[in-house]
Amino acid sequence: MKNLSIASTVLMAVYTIFLILADLRLFSVSAAFGHMSKSVTGWIIDGADLSVIAGALSVSVSVLILIFAVVFLFFCITCVVLTAISYWLIRRKKYKADAWMKIIVFGFALAGCLKLVSFWISILLILPVVLSVIVVFGKK
Repeated sequence: MKNLSIASTVLMAVYTIFLILADLRLFSVSAAFGHMSKSVTGWIIDGADLSVIAGALSVSVSVLILIFAVVFLFFCITCVVLTAISYWLIRRKKYKADAWMKIIVFGFALAGCLKLVSFWISILLILPVVLSVIVVFGKK
């Protein structure tokens, strides 16, 4: 039980690191669009000056990506806290409580990924759930 709990917690930590890297990428993309809005000049096509439209669109995209990145940041912070709680529960030898927490957390994440994101990401999220179910229903 201990090894399965540790394995699923390590997977949780790896997923958290990937989420943080993805969030940093979102912030950098938002900054790039914000920088582009300041440097859009001279977009003239068929006598029409499109620099104002291009600048406004890049500002809008920058703000939308920034809002998504901030929401995603709260999700990343939650994952870091849950990983710390998982390590704490394992240290206290409360493997079933840790497993139930992972089943709930990864269950909601799995449901969201199946509906919104990707089947392949969902496959990655199934592994900690399976390990946690084995811990909960397995024999000592």
